[in-house]
Order: sequence, then C-alpha cells, then structure tokens
Amino acid sequence: MSEQMTVRLATADDASALGALIRAIDIHYRDEAVAPTAEAAAAMARRTIETREGTEFALAERAGQAVGLAAFAILRPGRDLKGVLYAKEIFVQSEERARGAGEALFAFLKAEAQRRGIGRIDLTTDPANSGAQRFYERLGGERAEKVAYRFWLE
Repeated sequence: MSEQMTVRLATADDASALGALIRAIDIHYRDEAVAPTAEAAAAMARRTIETREGTEFALAERAGQAVGLAAFAILRPGRDLKGVLYAKEIFVQSEERARGAGEALFAFLKAEAQRRGIGRIDLTTDPANSGAQRFYERLGGERAEKVAYRFWLE
C-alpha cells in the first residue's frame, strides 16, 4: 500500500525542501554543473515567501518527504475579471512520477483557484516535453496556440 500523498501551501520553514526540488527542476532542464545549488534555491524560496512577492509554492509530500512542487501566481484581470492562476512549474521527482503526485498537485491548484474565484489555469511546457503534454491533456487541458516571447535582463 502506498503512503498518503498530501499537498499544501509551502511556508518559509519549507525552504530547504523547496530548494532541493528547485535544484532538481534545473537539473532536469540543463547541465547539473550550471544549476544553482540547493542552498541558493532555498534562499530564493525563503525570500520569495517572506517578502510575499507574488509567487506561491505548493508542496507535495509522501510520508513526510517532499516529492514535488508547483510554483504559481495569480494574475489579473483575466476573462470576466476572474483572473488566471499561472503555474510556472509543476514538478515531481522522477521516482515519484506515475504515483499520483502530479495529479495531487494539479488538484490542489484547481481547488485553490476555485477557492479564490479564479477563472482559468494557464501553464506552458517546452515543445519537446511530450510527457508533460500527455499528462496535461489527460487532465483535460486544452492546448492553446500562443507565441511566447522572452526578454533576458542579464
């Protein structure tokens, strides 16, 4: 029998767990040698939560261990002034995939959006991330044809 999956809003006390997961996200997308350290990521997560800058984190845990996260923000105005919950990241450790953590994170985001009166959830994937695309389509996501622009400020 698998352990119970829980998802909750993260607090500053969760910075270390968030830092390890954020580092895992970076390693998933680029070379480990250039990924920020877990300590640097934890400091960023703590600062983000403590300053209430707008980004929030949902933390998925199984048996008390952090196994995934969602980083999201509420953006307004949105259609009919209901706003949008924009999910910047939904990430689950590789050994936890296909065990319900992703579904639990998305269910949490959906419930949180509904609780706040939000009208839509938006997210993006890299074009080559077919696994994530299948996952979101299985959850009922509608593929939106948009053109994204990026402005590097470094």
